[in-house]
Amino acid sequence: MKILVIQQKRVGDVVVSSALCNNLRKHLPDAEIHYQIFSFTKDVAFGNPNIDKLILFEDSDREPVNLLRFALRIRRSAYDVVIDAYSKMESRLITMLSGANERISFRSHFGIYNVVVPVQVYPPDSCGMALADRLNLLKPILGEDVYLDPQHRMFLSQDEIEQGRRLLEAQGVDPQEPIAVFGIFGSLVEKSYPEDYMQSLLAWFQDQYDMQIMLNYFPEQSADARRFYESMKNKTSVFPEFGNHSLRDLARMLSFATLYIGNDSGHPHIAKSMSVPTFTLFAPFVSRYSWGVLDELDMHDSADIGDLLPDETKHLHWKQIRVDNPRWYRRMIPELIIGRMENWLRQFETAKRDG
Repeated sequence: MKILVIQQKRVGDVVVSSALCNNLRKHLPDAEIHYQIFSFTKDVAFGNPNIDKLILFEDSDREPVNLLRFALRIRRSAYDVVIDAYSKMESRLITMLSGANERISFRSHFGIYNVVVPVQVYPPDSCGMALADRLNLLKPILGEDVYLDPQHRMFLSQDEIEQGRRLLEAQGVDPQEPIAVFGIFGSLVEKSYPEDYMQSLLAWFQDQYDMQIMLNYFPEQSADARRFYESMKNKTSVFPEFGNHSLRDLARMLSFATLYIGNDSGHPHIAKSMSVPTFTLFAPFVSRYSWGVLDELDMHDSADIGDLLPDETKHLHWKQIRVDNPRWYRRMIPELIIGRMENWLRQFETAKRDG
């Protein structure tokens, strides 16, 4: 059986949805499994032994003529099954022209998909609705009762782990001592916790915990990260260059991390893929109910506006919150976050400061 899984989206989606490929390999060991993703996300899927081939989609492939050529290349690959976890215009055309006998997604979209798996209404036990829905796309070919492992993984070689050690040491970080990574910005401005609030969270953490602190961000946010670092009152054991690296190098260094705390982006999902405990701050318009992947496990937790201010937001649609996003962010005061974070941190007492 030859299977194509399509997940053309950002880094977090791609690393989380790689769990589909892992489960396909486990239950269909002889299948040929391909994973179609945007080329800029390939670092988080590279080296996965459960993926036989990465199919890379470029921005230029969105142009009508190039998209048709891409779709025809997919057709020539003669897939038996296409699982479209992306289900946007490009992937619908690709799926429609694929010639696959089974074309699986969440809605039929004028008959493009002949196997439809509705999104869930009730919360999953442990993996977040976004991942649970994607895993359900496997049930038409694996069966309703099969166990699907929600743990997504990035796979690093021993050489890569050693590279991560050297990268940390080059920045003055001791890989043998506790390391807390703080994701100080989200992937977008509207997904970034207010900087003064993040500074307060960091100051509280420094007062409570004796750890090396790495500031994480995206390379294009380097200037803002430097400004953030310079405005910190306490720079002791704070290392500001963690974000100036590729996704693969980030993963190599995260393999030594003790904790990851920060804004919602693909980076907490990378940390989760290597079993690094995470605490994620979701933007007001994003629900941990959907994207708190693996939060029901003891090692991960998160905070969103619905948990922090349930009475004020329970009747609001996320689109209503998004139009007033900055105001709602200001309502997510650090004291509310700290109260939730303290409960999560209790299981990591070894690095707590005396007294």
